[in-house]
Amino acid sequence: MNNANCGTSLDHAVTLVAMDGSASTPYWTIKNSWGTGWGNKGYANFAIVEGNGICGINMDVVYPTA
Repeated sequence: MNNANCGTSLDHAVTLVAMDGSASTPYWTIKNSWGTGWGNKGYANFAIVEGNGICGINMDVVYPTA
């Protein structure tokens, strides 16, 4: 996914499972909670960009602390 026109209206969480910074366009690999019928068997690659990110992926980040 490398299209900033998908908007930034967030309505659910995804899980970041990998990052490839060596690709010609660096990307995050995310797993969606919608099951294997979405994306590539439940996964998708989102280009890493500054600001809100593609589809707002950089907007509301949470991570475990314990």
